Amino acid sequence: NMMGVDIFTGKKYEDSGPFFYNMDQPVVNKFEYTLLDITADGLLSLLTEDGSEKSDLKLPEGEVGDKIRASYDAGETVIVCTPGRPR
Repeated sequence: NMMGVDIFTGKKYEDSGPFFYNMDQPVVNKFEYTLLDITADGLLSLLTEDGSEKSDLKLPEGEVGDKIRASYDAGETVIVCTPGRPR
């Protein structure tokens, strides 16, 4: 049996197959940052886990960006999750 968890939604998936069944396993890191500010040009000012500031990510376009902006404007604490490796 194989089990996996979607890193974006948290949904669990399970599959089974014969013992010789091979499956590639992607290696993806998920990073969470606290949103501090959104600049006029759409850059996100983020607080990293170690307390430093990161500001090289742009506010996404579309529904995700709209939700981030609305939550930030409402004064809510916004946690931004990104895949990849820290820069």
